[in-house]
Amino acid sequence: MHTLLRRATVLFAALATFSTPVYADDWETSVNGAGSAAEVEKLLEYKKGQAAEVYTLFYGLRDKLYVIRPQARTSYGNSLFTPQTVNYEVQLSASFNAAALTTLRQRLETASYLAKGDQAYEILLPGSFPITIRLYEEVVPTFKVLVRDGYGLEARAVLLDKDRTVLAVSDNSLLVRTPMSDKKLDFSGKPLLQTYVPQEKPDIRKLLDSEDAKFKDVGTTLSKHFASTSYVLTNADKALFYSLPVNTLARTVSMRVLRESDELILYKRDK
Repeated sequence: MHTLLRRATVLFAALATFSTPVYADDWETSVNGAGSAAEVEKLLEYKKGQAAEVYTLFYGLRDKLYVIRPQARTSYGNSLFTPQTVNYEVQLSASFNAAALTTLRQRLETASYLAKGDQAYEILLPGSFPITIRLYEEVVPTFKVLVRDGYGLEARAVLLDKDRTVLAVSDNSLLVRTPMSDKKLDFSGKPLLQTYVPQEKPDIRKLLDSEDAKFKDVGTTLSKHFASTSYVLTNADKALFYSLPVNTLARTVSMRVLRESDELILYKRDK
């Protein structure tokens, strides 16, 4: 009987040893490593989903986001000194594509991976409260690349004849983009419409004709600097065609702002 009790006592002691953690001293405590590892894996999966969702939502949006409309209002300037050419201007207006914004709103409202993160971004859309998305630090660079400079989209205007052949390409390059700050994209109003126009070259003939070597050197340097055409960005809402032949204007029946999907029109001209 005593032997049986001793065996039972030893067995209970062994079970207690396996069920209760043994620490060397007060400097040691229990850690749920398996549970923490599971949480880490869960977070990594969420971050992967967030990166994929950001890419799906915001990549390729630019060409669908804007509408640039040529207006009926045109103006032109001619000169007795160049009677066969004209400077021709066509007024433009820019707006957001309502259908694209509706799709964007729906996708943002049903997004699965944009509720958690280190940084918050506000997206303003027409007719409702702002939508806030949160992104983890690892995903923020991808987001910033996709929306760089407010989805800046550069385009050219062309003049077309009755056969849809390009007769002339605008001298200025159009730039349309979304107003944005560091943490906000604003689709609630109108996009910004700007244009790159050729920089006007100064008249340096007097410097080049000067008998003073210093002035002549300055003139030579400036002439080299302005040998190639440079462009400056200005706030403008016109398509500009400089020195357009009048006979080309006479064959023009429409003007179009080219999108990326309109490449075949330019290809037709190059042929």
